[in-house]
Amino acid sequence: MRLLTNSSMIKPISIVRDFQLAQLYPSIAYIPDPEFWDLDKETIETSHSQLAKEIEAKKAGRRVMLVAGGLAASKGLSFLSSLVASEPALVQSILIVLAGQIYPDAQDEVERLEKLGALKVARHLGDEEFLSLFKVADFAWACYAPNRDMSSGILGRCLQIGVTPVIRRGAVIANMIPEMASVIELDYEDLEGSCRALLEHNQKQFVPVARQSEYRMLFRAELHSFFEQAALR
Repeated sequence: MRLLTNSSMIKPISIVRDFQLAQLYPSIAYIPDPEFWDLDKETIETSHSQLAKEIEAKKAGRRVMLVAGGLAASKGLSFLSSLVASEPALVQSILIVLAGQIYPDAQDEVERLEKLGALKVARHLGDEEFLSLFKVADFAWACYAPNRDMSSGILGRCLQIGVTPVIRRGAVIANMIPEMASVIELDYEDLEGSCRALLEHNQKQFVPVARQSEYRMLFRAELHSFFEQAALR
């Protein structure tokens, strides 16, 4: 990275605002994560699937928490299973849906969650099917382990579709959520408080806050600035 930033033809760009990174590379530019503004209204509205209908039918008055994508240990599944094991009321009021391919390091935790009452869909999800699940979810899990402290495509879908993200308190993505968005922050050191936060959250899906046109303009402006400066050198 240092070698790259010493080049007059290369401008470092990051989707995560980080103090240490800014100190090391003062010329770094920040752009909104493309996964926060890549969907259009029509794509969202026309995303339907049989799986989404099945989940809707199975929730039986419960809220739905989606845990989707590649199911790996770094996604915080051990913490989630500890929450569910410590508070039976969670699965009584929340249908936890584990949907996606399961990595070997998460196999045990997924099986544990299934035994505790979670619904498991262990397979690859197509794009439309993946998006359709957010439309039946009340919130989605992005409460990842500290060793996965990075931006999140799941968070991007939440912001664009209007689903409350569940995140780890202190995670870098906490600084990437607009003030008007609904969010649940959980503390890895406080199982009781985290269970209470999930049980007591009663806000329904909110109005999507991702501003596609504004974000695209920011992205283009950064690229235009770089090429303009490069032409002057």
